Formats: sequence, C-alpha cells, structure tokens
Amino acid sequence: MPALRYLVPAFAVVLLLTPCTRASTGPVIVLDQNIESVTPVGTGKFFKIAWKVTLKNTKPKAEECLITFSFLDSRDRVIGKATKEITLKGREQKTVSDTVQLRASKAKRIAAFRATVGTE
Repeated sequence: MPALRYLVPAFAVVLLLTPCTRASTGPVIVLDQNIESVTPVGTGKFFKIAWKVTLKNTKPKAEECLITFSFLDSRDRVIGKATKEITLKGREQKTVSDTVQLRASKAKRIAAFRATVGTE
C-alpha cells in the first residue's frame, strides 16, 4: 500500500500535464479538455478519473451531441473511454464533466486523452 501512496500523485501529474489539442470538426467544437482528478478506488485495483470538456455550438440552432472522452496509451490506442449525451442551445458554450472507472493496469498506461464530439 505505501507504493500506491506515491504512485497516484505521480500518475495524476503525468495526466494533468499531457498536452491537449483543440478539435474543430462540425458545428460543435471542443474548446478545452482536461482530467480533473485521479483517485484510487477501494484497494487500488481501480482508479476513478474525473474529466471535463468545454464545448461551443457554432450554429444558431440547438444541437444534440455525443461526447466521447478517450484515454490513449503511448501508441495512440484507446485503452478506455467514457461517453455522455448533451444538448447545446444555439451558440451556447457549456462545460461538461463526468467520471469513469478504469482498472489500475489500464489507468497506469494512459499517456494522453482526447475528446471528440459527434452530432446527430
């Protein structure tokens, strides 16, 4: 257990410092994306990861969106993901957050993350 005490803060620092890119495809764009916190759950077999995405609807009409927040390894392979559906009013900017639980073995391999938006 003492090793876990040092592993969690080091893991959180790596994730928080991972560079993000601005995605701009379609009427809804991602302005900002980040990981808020990483905390072990129970005995440390799982990690709870809180993520946050700021979106903007560039169109004057409402858009329904499916946000996919993907966790990537060093080879850009998806090792975990979370999805959330929202509706943005015309020209609205909104921040969306949620949490996801990943096995510790997967969470330790996270090298980057990416938020994508699909509109219906």
